[in-house]
Amino acid sequence: MTSKMLKRVLTVSAILGTLIIASILYRVISKSSPTFLTITSPQKTYVISLRGQKDRPFFFTVQVRFDVLKNGTSFLSNMYFHSGDSEDPSFESEYPNHRWTDENTIQFYRQEYFDKANPDTLVVVNKTGEAIKYARIDSVDKVLLFDMQPGATAKLETPRSRGDLKSINIAGEFYNNRQIEGINKDFSVHTELRPQTYNVYIYADRTMVEVLH
Repeated sequence: MTSKMLKRVLTVSAILGTLIIASILYRVISKSSPTFLTITSPQKTYVISLRGQKDRPFFFTVQVRFDVLKNGTSFLSNMYFHSGDSEDPSFESEYPNHRWTDENTIQFYRQEYFDKANPDTLVVVNKTGEAIKYARIDSVDKVLLFDMQPGATAKLETPRSRGDLKSINIAGEFYNNRQIEGINKDFSVHTELRPQTYNVYIYADRTMVEVLH
């Protein structure tokens, strides 16, 4: 190996080493990030804590994660909620508002998006024979549902899309730690159309989304 080639190898190795160390440090710091928001459900069943980086990063991809207490006992720990990089809007700018639509369902949103147009409707149905520990639905807003019993239905208003597509991403798990068969789907929308209803059906082996015009 020539000295020129050796220098190149050492340079590349140094860059990769720096990136690996920076990545490890970032992960360590992220896991120990302080809580920036704590929310209690109306009947005090659930306490949700959000932690991570709520503002836009200068570098790397940052995350917001959540922990949940149920009746004072740990229910969910270190769960993924949001991620973004320097090209994405910050968490705090996209979801400055939150509300419980019932004791088991919380929605994070931006009120401005509701004010601009009549909202769509989101309907989530548990089509399985077992309880869903939690489900996360990402769209223009973010929704968390807890303890969704077999056959249960959750219904809430959701902001209209701000463009030609409305994305719906669904994830979660059952009580036996088995993951919901998630889905990430885009739907074509037109601003001149009336609000849409998005029916989400969670089955044991699949998740479906049906759009009613």
